[in-house]
Amino acid sequence: MGYTLKIGEAIIDFDLEFNTVSVNVKDVKLDNAPAFGEPTDYENERWPSYIAWGEFMRNSNTEFIFKNEEDGLLREHPGVFPIKVEHQIEINNAYHVFKAKYPNAKAEFSGENTPTEDGVLCRLEWLKFWIDWTMENCENPVFYNS
Repeated sequence: MGYTLKIGEAIIDFDLEFNTVSVNVKDVKLDNAPAFGEPTDYENERWPSYIAWGEFMRNSNTEFIFKNEEDGLLREHPGVFPIKVEHQIEINNAYHVFKAKYPNAKAEFSGENTPTEDGVLCRLEWLKFWIDWTMENCENPVFYNS
Protein backbone atom coordinates (compact mmCIF):
# COMPACT_ATOMS: atom_id res chain seq x y z
CA MET A 1 0.00 0.00 0.00
CA GLY A 2 1.01 3.56 -0.42
CA TYR A 3 0.06 7.13 -1.03
CA THR A 4 -1.14 8.97 -4.06
CA LEU A 5 0.44 12.41 -3.62
CA LYS A 6 -0.47 15.37 -5.82
CA ILE A 7 0.70 18.97 -5.71
CA GLY A 8 -1.09 21.72 -7.61
CA GLU A 9 -4.34 23.56 -8.23
CA ALA A 10 -7.29 22.51 -6.09
CA ILE A 11 -10.35 21.41 -8.03
CA ILE A 12 -13.72 20.71 -6.46
CA ASP A 13 -15.64 17.66 -7.60
CA PHE A 14 -19.42 17.80 -7.13
CA ASP A 15 -21.23 14.49 -7.46
CA LEU A 16 -24.94 15.20 -7.40
CA GLU A 17 -25.81 11.52 -7.94
CA PHE A 18 -24.14 10.53 -4.65
CA ASN A 19 -24.59 13.95 -3.00
CA THR A 20 -20.87 14.41 -2.26
CA VAL A 21 -18.21 17.06 -2.64
CA SER A 22 -14.48 16.36 -2.73
CA VAL A 23 -11.28 18.25 -3.42
CA ASN A 24 -8.70 16.92 -5.84
CA VAL A 25 -5.77 18.35 -7.81
CA LYS A 26 -5.66 19.20 -11.48
CA ASP A 27 -3.32 16.79 -13.31
CA VAL A 28 -0.29 18.50 -14.83
CA LYS A 29 2.54 17.09 -16.93
CA LEU A 30 5.51 19.29 -17.89
CA ASP A 31 8.49 18.46 -20.09
CA ASN A 32 10.91 20.15 -17.66
CA ALA A 33 9.57 18.41 -14.52
CA PRO A 34 11.66 15.81 -12.70
CA ALA A 35 11.72 12.29 -14.14
CA PHE A 36 13.42 9.25 -12.63
CA GLY A 37 12.07 6.32 -14.62
CA GLU A 38 8.73 6.06 -12.83
CA PRO A 39 5.21 5.79 -14.27
CA THR A 40 4.45 9.35 -13.12
CA ASP A 41 7.56 10.98 -14.60
CA TYR A 42 7.10 14.67 -15.46
CA GLU A 43 3.82 14.75 -13.50
CA ASN A 44 2.62 16.49 -10.35
CA GLU A 45 1.69 13.09 -8.91
CA ARG A 46 3.69 10.34 -7.19
CA TRP A 47 2.78 6.95 -5.71
CA PRO A 48 5.30 6.19 -2.94
CA SER A 49 4.77 3.40 -0.45
CA TYR A 50 4.04 4.43 3.12
CA ILE A 51 7.42 3.05 4.18
CA ALA A 52 9.35 4.80 1.38
CA TRP A 53 7.73 8.19 2.10
CA GLY A 54 8.30 7.77 5.85
CA GLU A 55 11.99 7.02 5.25
CA PHE A 56 12.18 9.96 2.88
CA MET A 57 10.76 12.34 5.50
CA ARG A 58 13.23 11.11 8.13
CA ASN A 59 16.25 11.13 5.80
CA SER A 60 15.47 14.56 4.35
CA ASN A 61 14.59 16.14 7.71
CA THR A 62 11.13 17.14 6.42
CA GLU A 63 8.89 15.30 8.91
CA PHE A 64 7.83 18.58 10.55
CA ILE A 65 6.72 19.98 7.17
CA PHE A 66 4.40 17.03 6.69
CA LYS A 67 3.41 15.83 10.15
CA ASN A 68 3.02 19.10 12.08
CA GLU A 69 -0.42 18.84 13.70
CA GLU A 70 -1.25 22.49 13.02
CA ASP A 71 -0.32 22.93 9.35
CA GLY A 72 1.53 19.81 8.18
CA LEU A 73 0.89 18.86 4.57
CA LEU A 74 0.31 15.20 5.50
CA ARG A 75 -1.19 15.61 8.97
CA GLU A 76 -4.24 13.51 8.03
CA HIS A 77 -4.54 10.65 5.59
CA PRO A 78 -6.38 10.98 3.33
CA GLY A 79 -6.40 14.74 3.16
CA VAL A 80 -6.01 17.92 1.14
CA PHE A 81 -4.23 20.91 2.66
CA PRO A 82 -3.30 24.39 1.47
CA ILE A 83 0.34 25.00 0.62
CA LYS A 84 1.64 28.15 2.29
CA VAL A 85 4.70 30.25 1.49
CA GLU A 86 6.19 28.92 4.74
CA HIS A 87 5.95 25.36 3.37
CA GLN A 88 7.72 26.43 0.20
CA ILE A 89 10.52 28.11 2.19
CA GLU A 90 10.94 25.05 4.43
CA ILE A 91 11.04 22.63 1.49
CA ASN A 92 13.51 24.76 -0.43
CA ASN A 93 15.65 25.00 2.70
CA ALA A 94 15.53 21.22 3.23
CA TYR A 95 16.59 20.75 -0.40
CA HIS A 96 19.58 23.10 -0.09
CA VAL A 97 20.67 21.65 3.28
CA PHE A 98 20.51 18.14 1.83
CA LYS A 99 22.51 19.16 -1.27
CA ALA A 100 25.18 20.74 0.96
CA LYS A 101 25.34 17.65 3.19
CA TYR A 102 25.50 15.20 0.24
CA PRO A 103 27.20 17.13 -2.60
CA ASN A 104 27.88 13.93 -4.57
CA ALA A 105 24.31 12.64 -4.49
CA LYS A 106 22.71 12.16 -7.89
CA ALA A 107 18.96 12.30 -8.36
CA GLU A 108 18.44 8.73 -9.51
CA PHE A 109 16.99 5.57 -8.07
CA SER A 110 19.52 2.78 -7.62
CA GLY A 111 17.02 -0.01 -8.16
CA GLU A 112 17.69 -1.19 -4.63
CA ASN A 113 14.98 -1.01 -2.02
CA THR A 114 17.07 1.13 0.34
CA PRO A 115 16.86 4.81 1.29
CA THR A 116 20.03 6.06 -0.43
CA GLU A 117 20.96 9.73 -0.62
CA ASP A 118 20.23 9.54 -4.34
CA GLY A 119 16.66 8.31 -3.81
CA VAL A 120 16.05 10.98 -1.19
CA LEU A 121 17.32 13.60 -3.64
CA CYS A 122 14.88 12.31 -6.29
CA ARG A 123 11.96 12.89 -3.97
CA LEU A 124 13.30 16.27 -2.81
CA GLU A 125 13.75 17.43 -6.41
CA TRP A 126 10.22 16.34 -7.30
CA LEU A 127 8.80 18.01 -4.19
CA LYS A 128 10.75 21.25 -4.65
CA PHE A 129 9.93 21.51 -8.35
CA TRP A 130 6.18 21.04 -7.91
CA ILE A 131 5.86 23.17 -4.77
CA ASP A 132 7.72 26.02 -6.53
CA TRP A 133 5.68 25.59 -9.72
CA THR A 134 2.41 25.44 -7.79
CA MET A 135 3.13 28.55 -5.75
CA GLU A 136 3.93 30.44 -8.95
CA ASN A 137 1.09 29.12 -11.12
CA CYS A 138 -1.89 28.17 -8.96
CA GLU A 139 -4.62 30.28 -7.41
CA ASN A 140 -5.48 27.60 -4.83
CA PRO A 141 -2.26 25.62 -4.16
CA VAL A 142 -2.78 22.34 -2.30
CA PHE A 143 -1.03 19.14 -1.26
CA TYR A 144 -3.30 16.13 -1.75
CA ASN A 145 -2.88 12.63 -0.37
CA SER A 146 -5.05 9.57 -0.67
